[in-house]
Amino acid sequence: MMHGRPLGQRRTIGALVILTLLAWATQTLLSQLGFGAEERFVASGLCGGATMELRGEATITGTDVTVQQIFRWSQAQADAVRPIADLVLARLGDRTPFVRITLIDVKRVLSEAGANLAMLQFAGATACTVSRSDAQFNEQAAMERWLGTKIGAGSAPAAAGAVPSSISDGAKGASAQQAAAVMASPVLSADSSDAVESPYKNLRQVLVGEMAIRLGRAVESLQLHFDPAEERLLALSEPHFRFQADPCGGRGLGDVAWDVMVIPSGPTSGAARKVRIAATARAWESQLVIARPVSHRQILRAEDVVARRALVDQLEDDPLLTIEQVVGEQAARDLKPGMVLTARMVDAAPLARSGQLVTVLLSSGAVQIKTVGRAVEGGSYGQSIKVKNEASGDVYEVTLVGPQTGRLSGR
Repeated sequence: MMHGRPLGQRRTIGALVILTLLAWATQTLLSQLGFGAEERFVASGLCGGATMELRGEATITGTDVTVQQIFRWSQAQADAVRPIADLVLARLGDRTPFVRITLIDVKRVLSEAGANLAMLQFAGATACTVSRSDAQFNEQAAMERWLGTKIGAGSAPAAAGAVPSSISDGAKGASAQQAAAVMASPVLSADSSDAVESPYKNLRQVLVGEMAIRLGRAVESLQLHFDPAEERLLALSEPHFRFQADPCGGRGLGDVAWDVMVIPSGPTSGAARKVRIAATARAWESQLVIARPVSHRQILRAEDVVARRALVDQLEDDPLLTIEQVVGEQAARDLKPGMVLTARMVDAAPLARSGQLVTVLLSSGAVQIKTVGRAVEGGSYGQSIKVKNEASGDVYEVTLVGPQTGRLSGR
């Protein structure tokens, strides 16, 4: 077009700009096509469209109510739902014939266990009444309570052991009772005096009980995931069999295992068999999490922390704290939002410092005498410090009972 003449500088720059825009547009189109294909694969292969149908009623054997016992899903989605299939939603107890579990309770437990609810779709009933087939109980009383759960579906009955709601939007203005409710057991629990407690346990209960004793934790706080191929073995029960379980491998949470001696009982009992059973162990923890930045030596208030439950695979080395142990104390270091409070992060707040004036109380019967002295040393609640009466020069041993207030020790 230019009849062999070279392009000018302006036209050369324009052509390069056009070529650059064409290359960018082509690359963007290809990347969008690839992203769309990948997104469709993830959505169909993971849990993007997984539908879990809640049953209206279910009958179980044993005390634990798991996700797979009250939900149904298609075989094609089994692999996607398997990580949460054996999550324990409720424990009926040996003396409980039934319990009512609502969809709200299920979502709360799944969320606290770390499941992404946005990747799950729920269908079916809004609540499931779970009955035990292996519990002996007063049929008339149990029927009345069962009917009560059906008629009063809007409010959970006492036998259903309603789960307290979490304080997820902050603990602003929360009382100690509210925080204690959040720190309660993460699964439903129920108990009924009409049922007869069974002295027999299956192998699953034996292993969970052994681990609870070893870790010094409640059975209700543990979540053990066994290989589905071991289900028939775990269902073996006393008194037809006796079990001797010795832990091996890991001693804490995570991957654990037992060497189990299964000994048949009865006149036609066969030979004992030794098997190894492995599991993945996790535990529910009641945690206090920092909600806003806290500076070193700043006094902690209720709105500075949020109470939550979490399913963890590793236990903290330092003891976790409760709301009563935190509010009013001071931070041992700078604390950032999201940090889980442990004993090392909190120090006792000093009620008196060296050189401050301290009100000294002396009680004798109905008579109370007050005087003022200067603290010789500092201390926190319940500690004894020395206080000097500047008028007389006497030094007293005073037990601190409030801010710059102490009671004369031994009185």
